[in-house]
Amino acid sequence: MKIWSKNQKILILISILICLYNCFFYIQDMKLEETKNLITLKIIKQGCRSSQGSSSVHVMFNKKVYYIRLANEECLKYPIGTTISLIYDNTFDYLYKPDGLKRNKYRVLFSSAFLLLSIIPWNRLISTFSKDE
Repeated sequence: MKIWSKNQKILILISILICLYNCFFYIQDMKLEETKNLITLKIIKQGCRSSQGSSSVHVMFNKKVYYIRLANEECLKYPIGTTISLIYDNTFDYLYKPDGLKRNKYRVLFSSAFLLLSIIPWNRLISTFSKDE
């Protein structure tokens, strides 16, 4: 009997990739927060949503427009013309808003839990319990 079905193998592969992606950005952002090289930039556009969905503010840095994704409530704190403190990652060319890595921690925990659940050999467990009855 197979341990995992074909679909579950695909799910495991996808879970591993998502977990690695989240771990990579957690480590990357952790390094950025340690540098503490904050730059203050002026908000040039605000895109806050009142419903579910991603809100963002736009800033100009090095003659390029960057958008910073924020929670809906936090987005409202940054109207056009106000300033925001960010850290620039020149390796991957993105701006990061230091937030204590709370969002990234939750992403890593959630993706790790999903990976653990996807690794469980559900076919074997189900067949074992169904034989007992």
